[in-house]
Amino acid sequence: MANYALAPGFRSPDPAKFNYDDYRNYIETKLPAEQPAMFGLHANAEINYLTSLCDKIFDTIMNISGKVGGGSSNEN
Repeated sequence: MANYALAPGFRSPDPAKFNYDDYRNYIETKLPAEQPAMFGLHANAEINYLTSLCDKIFDTIMNISGKVGGGSSNEN
């Protein structure tokens, strides 16, 4: 049986030697951190995604926090 790549740098173990629990443990302990290259994307794709995510989070915070106007005081 060929040793297939499940992701770049992450090879499938020999299925004749692994049962379901072995595979699950292997994936949970050996799977590399997600990165754009794993999905066939350029490394800069993550920068764009994270920038967009931060913009959305900031907009959400601003929308739910209420608007505070800078009014003037009429105290004499």
